[in-house]
Amino acid sequence: DVALLLLEPGEVDVGLLRVRMTNVVKSASGAVAETHREQAATRLLLTTDWMVEAKVKHGQQVLDRYNLTTTLLPKSEACYFSLASYYDFLLDARGKELREQQQGGGGREDERALAEDALYQTYLRQTIESYATACTTASSTSSRACRACSR
Repeated sequence: DVALLLLEPGEVDVGLLRVRMTNVVKSASGAVAETHREQAATRLLLTTDWMVEAKVKHGQQVLDRYNLTTTLLPKSEACYFSLASYYDFLLDARGKELREQQQGGGGREDERALAEDALYQTYLRQTIESYATACTTASSTSSRACRACSR
């Protein structure tokens, strides 16, 4: 199980990752279990970032993977920053889709469409919450998350 968690996080279903992670932590003790958990979460984060960059996977599967990393490493700025960046990507994509549906209405019509769209508002809220959490877990105010929040 440890080898699969460390070597194949890109091919493993999130539910299966949770089960395997639980088994690894139960079978190890103390610092060993903590090391396995941190290594697996870091690799999961990296492979998920790569999947997004390569445009291999998107949607709920990506959100589930990022959410699992934040569960495994709740004090990791990098996990929350990646989650926030992905929500930001979804927010931009949804905004473009809504603007295209307005067919050039522009201005207030676009703003109204964004304000009334529940999915857009959810992405907006999640983006802000994730960046804020990343910023509060950051070790310094010069972190990526804090710079992103200040723009």
